[in-house]
Amino acid sequence: HQWLFDTPSTAYLVSYIDYTPGHVARNGLQFVLDNLTKGLHTDRIPVSERQITHDGHAARDVVVRTNDGFILRQRHMMVGDRAYIWNYVGAPGSETSPNVQEFLDSLQLLR
Repeated sequence: HQWLFDTPSTAYLVSYIDYTPGHVARNGLQFVLDNLTKGLHTDRIPVSERQITHDGHAARDVVVRTNDGFILRQRHMMVGDRAYIWNYVGAPGSETSPNVQEFLDSLQLLR
C-alpha cells in the first residue's frame, strides 16, 4: 500500500508492507531493518545512514543519491511484522530543509 504526492522536482511517499506473521521474530529486528536499507542502496549511491527511533520504535534514516541526480531520504521502521516506509525525493541539499524534516517527523501510528 502506498500514497504518493509528486511534482516535477519533488516527491513524498508513504507506504507499508505486511510481512508474514513471525518474520521479524524469526529473522531479528536489526536484520530486517538492515535488509530494508540494503534494498534502498540497490543501484543508488549511499550518502548517510542513522539508526534512530520513531514513535518509540527502532527505525533508520537513510539518504541515497539516485542515478538521475536526485536525493532520496527515507525513514523505515518495523512495528510487529509491518514495515512503515516514508520517503522524500528532491534536489541535493533539500533533504535537510525544515519542510522535509517536518514531513519525516510527522508519521503517527494511530493504532
